[in-house]
Amino acid sequence: MEQEELTELVGLGPIMSMLKKIISQLQAAVLGRDTSTEVEVSGGALGTQASKVAKDPRRYKRASLQVEGAGVVQEIASASAQYRGETYSVVDLSHTGIALLRTRGDSKVEPSPAGGPPEPMTITLGMFEPKSIQAQPVRSSDRVLAFELVSVPTDARLLIDRFLDPKMIGLNMRTVDRSYFSSGETFSLWYCGPRDTNFFLWMSGSKLERALLQLGDEQYGLDYVAGVSRLVRAKTSGKKEDDGAPTRGVVLFALDVALQIRDGGDAVAGLVKALTEAAETATA
Repeated sequence: MEQEELTELVGLGPIMSMLKKIISQLQAAVLGRDTSTEVEVSGGALGTQASKVAKDPRRYKRASLQVEGAGVVQEIASASAQYRGETYSVVDLSHTGIALLRTRGDSKVEPSPAGGPPEPMTITLGMFEPKSIQAQPVRSSDRVLAFELVSVPTDARLLIDRFLDPKMIGLNMRTVDRSYFSSGETFSLWYCGPRDTNFFLWMSGSKLERALLQLGDEQYGLDYVAGVSRLVRAKTSGKKEDDGAPTRGVVLFALDVALQIRDGGDAVAGLVKALTEAAETATA
């Protein structure tokens, strides 16, 4: 598919004008808040999904790292921790806390009492190098060991922030109510999130047919070549150098966001599948 055809097909102009129409509500409900805090609104542009989000007593959301998929998915979404001589999978992670998965029957580590002294821990997040931190036990069960991150060196903090960045965007993605779509728009679903992140999805029944992804100032269309998914940079007015496929890093960022979208059903599952294929064939 040619770039001009893709741009004409997805209709960027009307889509972007709709963003301006509901920007005040989005600023109040999502964009005006820290991306790591819980969002709760009642109805409005963000639809019913956001109104169903339960309040979380934690100050910061936790990204779930127990996601399905192998290969590239595990590269960006999995994490492990070395604690008291054993290696644990990380169940979830936030800017201030971490939970480790206990394997049934084979863990020799006795949980420390909540509020005990900080202990050393080495974390490995995705494809990044291991980093040493200090974590204080806050809760334990047969399934998890939970900790507060109490002493995190600057390099480890920057790594945690970088690892969590797309995941926090994904956790705050919400569907926009159809009443806010401009007349004549044909996409089935619109997911809107912080930092000008928008996913427009076209569905045929339960199958994803097409997608337009806005990541900040850039827009990308989902294309298929010989049955394999790829992202194509969409041309926008006023730009002449939009040709070419995005880098693998861009595709991984979009996939990382999609993996954290809650209650996405077949639409988001199809998007994750397509982005996984695109990432496996994308250039560095």
